[in-house]
Amino acid sequence: MACAGMLASGCVPPAEPPGPVTVRLVNTSGFVVDANVYLSSASVSTAELFAKANLYTAWKGERLFPILEPKESVSFSIECDQIARIGVSEPVFTSVVTGLGTRSEDQIALQRPSTFDCEQTVTFTYSANAAEARYEVTSSVQ
Repeated sequence: MACAGMLASGCVPPAEPPGPVTVRLVNTSGFVVDANVYLSSASVSTAELFAKANLYTAWKGERLFPILEPKESVSFSIECDQIARIGVSEPVFTSVVTGLGTRSEDQIALQRPSTFDCEQTVTFTYSANAAEARYEVTSSVQ
Protein backbone atom coordinates (compact mmCIF):
# COMPACT_ATOMS: atom_id res chain seq x y z
CA MET A 1 0.00 0.00 0.00
CA ALA A 2 1.43 3.39 -0.96
CA CYS A 3 1.82 6.17 1.58
CA ALA A 4 0.41 8.94 -0.61
CA GLY A 5 -2.29 10.77 1.30
CA MET A 6 -1.92 8.49 4.32
CA LEU A 7 0.48 10.46 6.56
CA ALA A 8 -2.34 11.14 9.01
CA SER A 9 -2.85 7.38 9.42
CA GLY A 10 0.77 6.76 10.51
CA CYS A 11 2.35 5.85 7.18
CA VAL A 12 5.88 7.29 7.01
CA PRO A 13 7.35 8.02 3.57
CA PRO A 14 10.82 6.59 2.85
CA ALA A 15 13.74 8.80 3.80
CA GLU A 16 15.65 10.59 1.08
CA PRO A 17 19.01 8.94 0.34
CA PRO A 18 21.97 10.89 1.73
CA GLY A 19 23.73 13.33 -0.55
CA PRO A 20 27.09 12.59 -2.18
CA VAL A 21 30.57 13.13 -0.81
CA THR A 22 32.38 15.97 -2.58
CA VAL A 23 36.11 15.50 -3.11
CA ARG A 24 38.48 18.38 -3.83
CA LEU A 25 42.02 17.93 -5.09
CA VAL A 26 44.00 21.15 -4.64
CA ASN A 27 47.52 21.57 -5.99
CA THR A 28 49.09 24.60 -4.32
CA SER A 29 52.53 23.79 -5.73
CA GLY A 30 54.32 24.85 -8.88
CA PHE A 31 54.69 21.17 -9.82
CA VAL A 32 52.55 18.83 -11.90
CA VAL A 33 51.10 16.30 -9.44
CA ASP A 34 50.12 12.70 -10.06
CA ALA A 35 47.37 12.75 -7.44
CA ASN A 36 47.25 8.99 -6.69
CA VAL A 37 43.68 8.93 -5.33
CA TYR A 38 42.29 5.59 -4.18
CA LEU A 39 38.63 4.80 -3.51
CA SER A 40 36.71 1.78 -2.25
CA SER A 41 32.99 1.23 -1.82
CA ALA A 42 33.76 -1.40 0.83
CA SER A 43 35.23 -0.89 4.27
CA VAL A 44 38.64 -2.42 3.56
CA SER A 45 42.02 -2.26 5.31
CA THR A 46 44.45 0.50 4.43
CA ALA A 47 46.63 -1.96 2.52
CA GLU A 48 43.60 -3.13 0.53
CA LEU A 49 42.54 0.48 -0.15
CA PHE A 50 45.90 1.20 -1.76
CA ALA A 51 45.71 -1.81 -4.10
CA LYS A 52 46.10 -0.94 -7.78
CA ALA A 53 42.48 -2.00 -8.44
CA ASN A 54 41.26 0.89 -6.24
CA LEU A 55 43.26 3.63 -8.01
CA TYR A 56 40.56 6.16 -8.86
CA THR A 57 41.08 8.06 -12.11
CA ALA A 58 37.52 8.86 -13.21
CA TRP A 59 37.97 12.43 -11.89
CA LYS A 60 40.33 13.20 -14.78
CA GLY A 61 37.42 13.59 -17.22
CA GLU A 62 38.70 14.23 -20.74
CA ARG A 63 42.35 14.46 -19.66
CA LEU A 64 44.78 11.81 -20.86
CA PHE A 65 46.31 11.37 -17.40
CA PRO A 66 45.05 11.84 -13.81
CA ILE A 67 47.36 14.75 -13.01
CA LEU A 68 46.90 18.18 -11.50
CA GLU A 69 48.59 21.08 -13.23
CA PRO A 70 50.47 23.62 -11.07
CA LYS A 71 48.04 25.66 -8.91
CA GLU A 72 45.05 23.66 -10.24
CA SER A 73 42.02 22.54 -8.25
CA VAL A 74 39.52 19.82 -9.25
CA SER A 75 36.24 18.83 -7.58
CA PHE A 76 34.05 15.78 -8.11
CA SER A 77 31.26 13.99 -6.28
CA ILE A 78 30.81 10.35 -5.31
CA GLU A 79 27.43 8.93 -4.33
CA CYS A 80 27.54 8.15 -0.63
CA ASP A 81 26.82 4.43 -1.03
CA GLN A 82 29.80 4.18 -3.43
CA ILE A 83 32.43 5.44 -0.98
CA ALA A 84 33.47 3.77 2.26
CA ARG A 85 37.21 4.57 2.05
CA ILE A 86 39.20 7.20 0.19
CA GLY A 87 42.84 8.09 0.33
CA VAL A 88 46.00 9.30 -1.34
CA SER A 89 49.22 7.34 -1.48
CA GLU A 90 52.64 8.61 -2.46
CA PRO A 91 51.71 11.36 -4.94
CA VAL A 92 54.41 12.28 -7.45
CA PHE A 93 55.48 15.92 -7.93
CA THR A 94 57.06 16.56 -11.34
CA SER A 95 59.00 19.70 -12.23
CA VAL A 96 57.61 21.55 -15.25
CA VAL A 97 61.18 22.72 -15.99
CA THR A 98 63.24 19.53 -15.69
CA GLY A 99 60.57 16.85 -16.06
CA LEU A 100 62.03 15.08 -13.02
CA GLY A 101 59.61 13.70 -10.46
CA THR A 102 59.79 13.29 -6.70
CA ARG A 103 57.54 10.83 -4.88
CA SER A 104 56.09 11.97 -1.57
CA GLU A 105 56.10 9.35 1.18
CA ASP A 106 52.74 10.61 2.45
CA GLN A 107 49.79 8.26 2.74
CA ILE A 108 46.34 9.32 3.93
CA ALA A 109 43.45 6.88 4.38
CA LEU A 110 40.00 8.09 5.44
CA GLN A 111 37.00 5.96 6.36
CA ARG A 112 33.28 6.73 6.39
CA PRO A 113 31.72 7.46 8.86
CA SER A 114 34.63 7.81 11.33
CA THR A 115 36.66 10.49 9.47
CA PHE A 116 34.14 11.79 6.90
CA ASP A 117 30.49 11.26 6.06
CA CYS A 118 27.85 11.75 3.40
CA GLU A 119 27.26 15.33 2.29
CA GLN A 120 30.70 16.43 3.48
CA THR A 121 33.65 17.71 1.46
CA VAL A 122 36.97 15.88 1.64
CA THR A 123 39.90 18.01 0.47
CA PHE A 124 43.37 16.72 -0.36
CA THR A 125 45.90 19.54 -0.65
CA TYR A 126 49.20 18.92 -2.42
CA SER A 127 52.09 21.26 -1.57
CA ALA A 128 55.81 21.38 -2.20
CA ASN A 129 58.92 23.31 -1.28
CA ALA A 130 61.77 22.11 -3.48
CA ALA A 131 64.36 24.16 -1.56
CA GLU A 132 63.51 22.16 1.58
CA ALA A 133 62.88 18.91 -0.35
CA ARG A 134 59.35 18.87 1.12
CA TYR A 135 56.61 17.28 -0.98
CA GLU A 136 53.40 16.51 0.88
CA VAL A 137 49.67 15.96 0.84
CA THR A 138 47.30 16.85 3.68
CA SER A 139 43.59 16.27 4.14
CA SER A 140 40.69 18.15 5.66
CA VAL A 141 36.97 17.45 5.99
CA GLN A 142 34.17 20.00 6.09
